[in-house]
This record gives sequence, C-alpha cells and structure tokens, in this order.
Amino acid sequence: MPNAPIRGLHPDPWSHASLNQGHKSPWRCNLAVSAITAAWLAAPASAQFSTSLHGTVIAGSQQGLAQTFTDVPSASLSNLHQQDEMLNDALAEGSFTTPGGSATLSTHACSGGAPGFYGPAQGSAGALVDVYYRISAPTLPPGTPISVAMNWAMTSRVTAVGDGVINVMDSGQASAAGVVAFFVNDTSFVSLSGSYSRQIGAVISFGDLNMRGDSHAYAITVPLGQTIRVRMVGELSANTFAFGPASTDGDAQLSMLWGVTSLTPGATIVLYGNPDEPAPPADMATIGHAIDTLPPRPMGVLPCFRIPAQPAGATICPAATATFSVGALGDGPFTYQWQWRAPTINPAWSDVAEGLNADPFGRPVFIATGATSPSIDFSIAPGTPYSYPDWNAISLRVVVGNDCGDLTSEAATLTVSAPPFISEQPTGTRACPSGSAAFAVTAGGTGPFTYQWRMNSVPIPVGVNPSAATATLTLLNVRPADAGPYDCIVSNACASVTSDPAMLTICAADVNCDGTTNSQDFFDFLTAFFTTAPAADFNHDDAVNSQDFFDFLSAFFTGCP
Repeated sequence: MPNAPIRGLHPDPWSHASLNQGHKSPWRCNLAVSAITAAWLAAPASAQFSTSLHGTVIAGSQQGLAQTFTDVPSASLSNLHQQDEMLNDALAEGSFTTPGGSATLSTHACSGGAPGFYGPAQGSAGALVDVYYRISAPTLPPGTPISVAMNWAMTSRVTAVGDGVINVMDSGQASAAGVVAFFVNDTSFVSLSGSYSRQIGAVISFGDLNMRGDSHAYAITVPLGQTIRVRMVGELSANTFAFGPASTDGDAQLSMLWGVTSLTPGATIVLYGNPDEPAPPADMATIGHAIDTLPPRPMGVLPCFRIPAQPAGATICPAATATFSVGALGDGPFTYQWQWRAPTINPAWSDVAEGLNADPFGRPVFIATGATSPSIDFSIAPGTPYSYPDWNAISLRVVVGNDCGDLTSEAATLTVSAPPFISEQPTGTRACPSGSAAFAVTAGGTGPFTYQWRMNSVPIPVGVNPSAATATLTLLNVRPADAGPYDCIVSNACASVTSDPAMLTICAADVNCDGTTNSQDFFDFLTAFFTTAPAADFNHDDAVNSQDFFDFLSAFFTGCP
C-alpha cells in the first residue's frame, strides 16, 4: 500500500506504540508483550492465518509516514524513509512470508550531527504471523500419532550511540521485542516473550526470550486430525533527539524464523485449508540461519557518525612526506578510502592505491602509505614528469564508512614548495670613500624567503647592518676595507642557494667621487687635510694626521682599480 501520512505513532494494535508506549521505558515493552501473549491465547482460531506488517517513520516536525499490511501471506514495506531539513532521519523496513516461514525487520533514527541542527526522529517496524497448519496423511487413519518437529529462531541487533552528548535532552534509544507461541489444537505448549533495549549508556534485557539470539527445536506427537498453530511477533523501535553538533543514533534489526516438519512416513504438514502449500521445513529455522538473514544496518540514510576533524591542507618540500588525517566519531568500526584528483593530471576523483599511484597513462605521480587508514602519508614519486603547478593542484579527501553508510570528508589541498633559485644575480659596483653602495638579488621558488648577505664568505651581522637580511644590501659610508666580494644565501623551507659573488670596488683616492683620480682629488684632499675635515681621515682612525697624508699619497699614485 502507499505511504499513509500520520500524526504521531500508528494506532495499529500490533504496532510498537502498543508494545512500548512513548518509547521511553523498555520495561513497558516487556509488560506489553506479556499482555499481547495473553490476548493471543484468548483470540479465536483463524481458518488459515492472520498476519500484520507495519512501519512508521517521523523525522522532526514533519508529518509522519506509515504502512500497514494485514492478513496477506507475504508483504514488504517500501520507501518508508524520511529526513527533514534539520537532518533528523528515520527509516523502517520489513518483510515476511508465511510460505517461507520468515520475517525480517529494520528501523533507524538519527538526530543532530552539525551545529544548528536539532530535533527528534522515530522509526518503528513490526510483524505478526499467526498461522495454522494441519497434518496431511491420506493413507493413515484419524488419530494416528504423528511425530512432528517444530523449530523457531529469533535474533536481533540493537544499537544506540551518541557523540558529543552534553544536553540533558540528547538521547538515543533502540529496542527489540518478541513473542513466540506454539499450540496444538489451541492448547499452548510454548509461550516465550522478551525484549532487549539499548540507550546511550544503558542496556536493559527482559523476559525468557533472548532477543540477541535464541532458538529451540521441539519433537512432539500430534494425533492425526489436530491443528498446529504458530504465532510469532517481532517489534522494533528507534528514537533519537539531539542538539547539534551532538549526534545520536538508534537502530535495530530483527530476523525470525519458524518451521514445522512431519517425521512420520506418509504424513506431511500443510497450510490449514490449502493442502497444496507445505509448511516451511523445521531444519530451516535455526539460529545460524536467523543470523545469516539478519538485515544489515540501513544504508543510504544519515550515517550514525560524523567527521569532526576534517583533513587539513599540507605543505611539503619535493622530497618530503605530507600526512593527511581525518577523525570520525560514532559507532565503529570504520572503513577509510582516500581519494585524489588534480585538474591537469587526474580530473575525476579516484581511489588512492597503496604504494605508487600513476596518472591515467601510467606515469608516476605520488607514493601513498595508508590509503585505507585514518591517516595517509603522501610523497612525490621519483621520476614523475610533473612539476610544481601540477602538484599544487592535487586534492585529497577520504570516504569514511560504517554499517550505516558513508560520509565523504572535505577536500584538502597539497602544496609542494619549490626550492629557491636565483633568477637575478647581484652585480658588481664601484663606490668612493664615504659613499654608498647597494647589491640586490632576486629569488624564485616558493616563498617566503630569508636572506643572508656575506662579504668574503663571512655573514654580515644583521645587528650591524639590518639590510643584510633583505633582498637588497645597502652599504653606507664605505671605506677601502669594505671593498671585496659580496654574495647572498637565499633560503626557504626546503633548501638554500647562494648567489654569485659581486665585487665592490672602492677607489680610495677619488676624493670628489667623479670616478677618476686626478689633480683635483689631490687639491681637494689637501684642503680637507689642512682644515682637519673628516674627509681627510683617510685611514678612518678618527684622527687627521700625517699618516692620513702618506696613505692618501700611496693610494693617489696607485690610481683607481
């Protein structure tokens, strides 16, 4: 039947609303199950079978959806999935078949998970089967004792988990409840009920039916002509509420089986009123088969975990290794698969392989370690034909999954720093005494860069000349002793490179700084000397005396280099 809009929980008497009013206390569920068992015992016999399958989902404040099937031999819930704008998510799935002797149920609820998201989610599913069988033995007289094997099995998986739960209203709960009853001529010889509930931080189990996995096989004698009746019920619920970024999840799955087989030759067990439909075989109803048919946790719905720690971008040098990591919180275990893409190399997202990864043409790009782990180590492959523009366009992300589904992280970008190189070398220059000089270097690669100028391979202290740590070295009030080779060491995070040396030439006797040594320089020096001007302190000893005169004469007659 199509989804039916509802407000609140479905009023079907076999719904989980009847088994567990309000979904708050597992004890209510158990008491209700016992009450239903009593009601069954008093219920009138059916000609063949009575069945019910229902499901209900409500996400946040949305109008809920429900489906119900009654008194049919087989049925399945479909498209009972709802998610509101606040990411509250609810799902219910289920099916049963009386000819096959099986029923499966699954329900899921999830709330919160991101800042600003909040609200409730509810999902429930239930199945009731009440089937009559009779013994068919055309060659045997009425009342012949018939040996009958009657088996049943029921198991469930119940999960409740919360992350970052700090608000008193944050809650996650899931429960499973079940009843098993076998009759001969409406006289009960098996009557079991139980429930199993998980809430964040608490587990409650009740009843003589172990909902985490229980089965039994009976061998009884039934007089030919009497009826055999099997009644089983399974009920699941999941309820969550959370204020983001906290998240809560509840989900439950259930499988129940039954079978009836004649062990007496010449006798078979068939559906009451339909001799052409045999009863499901008893040896099918085992706990192993129930576990094998237990539905997986729902896929395609809001996963019951979140990624609070997204991968962060990384910067590396060509020969170094970058590490990208992701953090997942929720109900594990988790699976991880890193993916990569680069517009000029691999435009579409592709799974990262362990070890060497190549482009679509088989050319090496990078090496990865931990492709299916929370952290991945990434390095540029030796011999790759690609260079920095291509490398710096590489993005990585990771698909994190558990039994609920998958979440894909945000993408992180790789930055590969190019080592420095000198694109413009410093050039030599000339200066006159007490004048100034400058050297400049231009670097390429990935900045930021640091600079250290040197004279005669000896670093110039930055405290003496701050420009020694910049791209341009400026020298003021130069002296003859400042003449010599100057170079610069340029560094970044990856490497260092030294520029070519550039010569500073100082013409000591060029007093007037016209680039030549002539008589005018001689007369200018004499003028400064006889007036004890600072320009006459030729040897820079802070005194003007005869030694300055003799040093000047020596430089004057030597000329400019």
